[in-house]
Amino acid sequence: FQTICHGDAKLENMMFTGEFAEAGIFDFQYTGKASAAKDVAYCLLFSQHIPRDRQLELVRLYYKTLETNLRELDRGDVLPPREVFEES
Repeated sequence: FQTICHGDAKLENMMFTGEFAEAGIFDFQYTGKASAAKDVAYCLLFSQHIPRDRQLELVRLYYKTLETNLRELDRGDVLPPREVFEES
């Protein structure tokens, strides 16, 4: 499952509102085509404050949110099974 990825998805390249209701990203120097899981994995790998035992939970939350959004756009057919996403 290829998509456009940020390429440097670390907290230093993200901004959040006070209550984390909205987020924005910047510094698109390494943007390119890659697995949809690349930015998620990169962000978790370089986020020292996220306990390792919560990382799989966050990956699954990301996948569920992505799945919901793609279905709302009638594009649920492009999403790989969760197991494939987690392995990529």
